[in-house]
Amino acid sequence: MSARSRGNLTVNRDLNSGNRTRLRPEVVEAVRAVDIAAEFAELARAEGLEPAGAALAWAAQQPGVSTVIPGARHADQARSNAAAGDVPALSPEFLDAVEELYDSRIRAQVHSRW
Repeated sequence: MSARSRGNLTVNRDLNSGNRTRLRPEVVEAVRAVDIAAEFAELARAEGLEPAGAALAWAAQQPGVSTVIPGARHADQARSNAAAGDVPALSPEFLDAVEELYDSRIRAQVHSRW
């Protein structure tokens, strides 16, 4: 049984209201990560891409990146990952939206680490 199905991750309204008294920090961070991933998935699908393909294409299209090595659990996933190499240049609107997502939801927690 997943944490979400047990009710441990159905806390969006508590997170948004600032009520974190009953949540362990790692649960709060997991919920944030799931929410951010869902936002990225919406951006990818609006671009006509599956989220994993969009993420791989984004990484591969960064300046200075020559190779992206994703993992795969089965052959279909490996084929899907390989197809990300055929994604045309991502639109400026998509790239701007991803940058905004990073700046607004991720930067403060991680950027100082590198």
